[in-house]
Amino acid sequence: MILSGTLAKRGHRASCRFKSLVFLSDRDGMREDISESAKFNGASVLVVDDNPQNVELLLETLDDEGFEVRAASSGPIALNEAKNAPPDLILLDIMMPGMDGYEVCQALKADERLQQIPVIFVTSLTDSTEKVKAFAAGGVDYVTKPIDLDEVVARVRCHLTISKDRDQLESAKQALEAAMLAQATRLQRYEPVSADMPSAHAVNDVGEDMQLTERERECLYFLARGHRNDRIAEKMDITVPTVNFHVANARKKLNSATREQALAVAVSLNLVSPHASEDD
Repeated sequence: MILSGTLAKRGHRASCRFKSLVFLSDRDGMREDISESAKFNGASVLVVDDNPQNVELLLETLDDEGFEVRAASSGPIALNEAKNAPPDLILLDIMMPGMDGYEVCQALKADERLQQIPVIFVTSLTDSTEKVKAFAAGGVDYVTKPIDLDEVVARVRCHLTISKDRDQLESAKQALEAAMLAQATRLQRYEPVSADMPSAHAVNDVGEDMQLTERERECLYFLARGHRNDRIAEKMDITVPTVNFHVANARKKLNSATREQALAVAVSLNLVSPHASEDD
């Protein structure tokens, strides 16, 4: 393969430059490890191009910027590499023999595991129709040849940042949904608070504000049903000491010496409604 041979001729100079490079050759699908040093811990970029000069230029530049760089000389090899070890971003040449860049990108976007990887096209085509085609295939951006290395680095950093922010937002969304589901599941273990706890806010006869927290109201809610602390803890999925803590806070706010007095005050102020004892 011309590409691997070109790199081999550069000998020591090439091996010193590409510290984090793992290069993929078309020959028998074999991989040539150009460096024995450890890979950088930075974001991984897969460069896909059949032109050895373009590959070397991009690899050296991105390697110097601290990226973990890999290269593939054809579309099929790029797809196999992406499936085996999905990169954080792909720099993809459009004009390649056999499977062109558009087809590679479409195949990436059809794979659920790979469809979120940002693809930046590298092209010598300047026709606006071709640029629109690149975006339609799933690309997020493009750079034109001759390559401006500063522009490449800037665009790579920009889209890696966007991708990272998107992933963080998705993680936060999933965490929020999980928390909401857990809360809904917990509340389903007993009656909705709105049915029997009309208000958490009241003012006593001397004008003092008595604002009970939701947990304090929940504890009084179950006390009104005759539940013991261990049963309340089980229903609220908390510990018995935590139940004691919330009841003590409610007693203090309601100026009551005992929990029975606190419950009576809460009922009289319509903070909770009295109910007969239940076994559930």
